[in-house]
Amino acid sequence: MHINLAELKESRFDFVHDSQKTFRTLMMALAFPGKIFHLPVLPLSFSVAEVHCVLQPFLTLLDLETSFAIVADDPRMLDEITRYIELNTNCPLAPCQEADFILCLGTSLYNRFPELKKGRLSSPDNSATVFYLVDRIEEAQFLGSTRLSLAGPGIRTTRNVFISGLDEMEISTWAEQKNDYPLGIDIYLTSRSGDLIGIPRAVKF
Repeated sequence: MHINLAELKESRFDFVHDSQKTFRTLMMALAFPGKIFHLPVLPLSFSVAEVHCVLQPFLTLLDLETSFAIVADDPRMLDEITRYIELNTNCPLAPCQEADFILCLGTSLYNRFPELKKGRLSSPDNSATVFYLVDRIEEAQFLGSTRLSLAGPGIRTTRNVFISGLDEMEISTWAEQKNDYPLGIDIYLTSRSGDLIGIPRAVKF
């Protein structure tokens, strides 16, 4: 399969100003778990527009000292996004269980979640962050949605948020891994339209 690397070179993302805006949004999403924030809809150079929003955090957070993995059902999409991220961030690809950042483009990680890095007591920050691309995120219930009921730091009592495009068994797997704080995995859900929520490791379902 031939991929034109010149077409994958990102020319529309400002690695200073756009990165700053994206980083602030990501931090706010973790500070207020389950609250819906919005990533700017930027017309990136990547050919598939529906993944532009979820690519922005990767352009912001990745560099030579980090690593990434991608889980996708479409082999061509997997290959193109891998090349795109490598080219524009210089970040190396790694197996899921070793990666710092994981991008899930399907409805689940297919049983890989328990294998991801959770950190060590001496360095709990040496853990994975997972970004899931979902279909929709709303504050109110909608047809076909799954409810996430979150509780913990940054939430006064509980906060409900409704999503679609994610396997419910994947959510159950998250809940099973929530007993080892300060070890754990931080999660972001990003919709194709740029809606974003953060679920830090301290939050329970």
